[in-house]
Amino acid sequence: MTTSGILVTGGTGTGRPVRFRSEPVEEHLAGLAAQGVPAEVREVMRHLFTEVLDGRDTATTDGARRVLGREPADVAAHLRHAPAGRS
Repeated sequence: MTTSGILVTGGTGTGRPVRFRSEPVEEHLAGLAAQGVPAEVREVMRHLFTEVLDGRDTATTDGARRVLGREPADVAAHLRHAPAGRS
């Protein structure tokens, strides 16, 4: 499930409308700077958005099933049924 899918599905579970808006990394970092976020933190965020969360690790594996010894729960179903603030 994508980040936007998790957010929208999680919002459905809370009864609150949630929208996901993608923005360019530089625009986000400029907003953080305008809010006074230190440069060191902004650089960590840049690394996260450009290296860690860039989509290169989107392939799924059976790791959760092997660790749990059963099929993992469906994230979307969990978010739809979890009480607000308890997921």
